[in-house]
Amino acid sequence: MGGDVSQPEVKANWMHVLGSICIAGYIFSLGLMLLPSWPPRDMLIQPVQPFLGAFGLWQAWNVFSPEIRKENYHLFAIINFTDGSMSIWEFPRQENKTGIEQLRAHRHRKWSQDRVKNNTFGLVMPDTARYLARLHKDRNNPPVSITIAMLSANIPEPRKGSQEPLPPHSKATTLFTYKIREGDLK
Repeated sequence: MGGDVSQPEVKANWMHVLGSICIAGYIFSLGLMLLPSWPPRDMLIQPVQPFLGAFGLWQAWNVFSPEIRKENYHLFAIINFTDGSMSIWEFPRQENKTGIEQLRAHRHRKWSQDRVKNNTFGLVMPDTARYLARLHKDRNNPPVSITIAMLSANIPEPRKGSQEPLPPHSKATTLFTYKIREGDLK
């Protein structure tokens, strides 16, 4: 009688074990991400990379690498509707937010800047287009296509003492176009 364990206690114990495994796995993955790229590290991180990317937990250190980003850009989507009208939806931009808004939008910005633009894992663009279609669905005038594009400008070489603003994003590039299919708006 003293050794009986109730059903809720067993469930709670399993939840603690599962939570501990998830935390340990994340810490292990984080440790792998911090290591420089070499064959054993790359082999170990490859199976968990999609999981980390899907949940926004991937950390890239390319800001410190020899090949840093050479352009500033922002993403937007053109939503075309059945009646021929269109709407433009802009992905989050940190420079348009202040203080706490920037903190709240950071993961959303990271998703759009790092995953959508680079089409990480090949599924991000279609899923993003379907998300935007559902976001803009209207029973009387549903969207028929979504185009994801970007405006960019090259980052000029730094000059000592220069306080010039960065050039405006004026180069347009279409990244992806998606035709809405039956069932996408559900």
